[in-house]
Amino acid sequence: MAETNRVLVNELEVLFPKMRGVLGEKMNVGNELDRAIEIVATLCMNTKGLLENVEPSYREPVLDSLGIKGYVLPEGFTFLESNECDTVQAVLWATRKHFSGVSNHILYGHLSHVGKLAKLIGRELGMSEADLLSLYLAGAMHDTGKVDPIVDYIVSKPRKLSTEEKEPTQVHAMLSYLVATILNASDTTKRVALAHHEKLDGSGYPLGLMADKICAFTRIVTLVDIFDAMTDNRPGLIPKNLPEAMGEIRKWENRGALDKDVVKAFFDICKKIGLIEGEIESDLKVKSSHLVNSYDNISP
Repeated sequence: MAETNRVLVNELEVLFPKMRGVLGEKMNVGNELDRAIEIVATLCMNTKGLLENVEPSYREPVLDSLGIKGYVLPEGFTFLESNECDTVQAVLWATRKHFSGVSNHILYGHLSHVGKLAKLIGRELGMSEADLLSLYLAGAMHDTGKVDPIVDYIVSKPRKLSTEEKEPTQVHAMLSYLVATILNASDTTKRVALAHHEKLDGSGYPLGLMADKICAFTRIVTLVDIFDAMTDNRPGLIPKNLPEAMGEIRKWENRGALDKDVVKAFFDICKKIGLIEGEIESDLKVKSSHLVNSYDNISP
């Protein structure tokens, strides 16, 4: 392993003690870094240009992994400077292509929906255009760790998962953080990837963060992630209708797990498109994509 990789492993030994406590022997920091490199190599196999976005100190292990997979660099290939917008678009395309043969696979749509709806909530909260872009990019990268074959195998089971099955999937937050690091993403994107399952009351994972330890970007993505998961067609789960989903969000808010301002912004978006809490047909099903598209249609 390259020296830079060893430095990162040492950093993670300090950064993830609580996560390792939760997952026990199921998790090994060095192994997770290798798994993240495999995720990046898999994504690079599925779209042109993404390899150019790999952070310089991780190019060698990613190229080694690509070589093992039989990937041949195009003649005259050179690494070019790229920005995070290019990275995210390449990741979305690569994710879509990677799962193209899997019917009804939710990850590509989930990443896109979370990024877009998070941006709308940020707009309701008065964020600057620069912050809105950062929020979209972070939302669209937050779950890349689920490209990992072990995590994907578990979460794709066509039934509700047991507690024992859910535990090893929690590592996807760390894997997403590592993927964002290898792809030279911003600190905001890395922070959101790591912490999007944290809750203000400390009940989340992987670090059990509370209140002011969770940044505004993460608080927004957390709510959108919950809503999209509840209302999407996922293996083993029946999607909730809109009143049910709204009720669940209120429960999370009332117990202190979600940011009240973020929740208000979400319900304000719903109101603007005519979906008023308490005045919705009981069986109405609405997905994140519907909220985004409807909001775009009424925006000037």
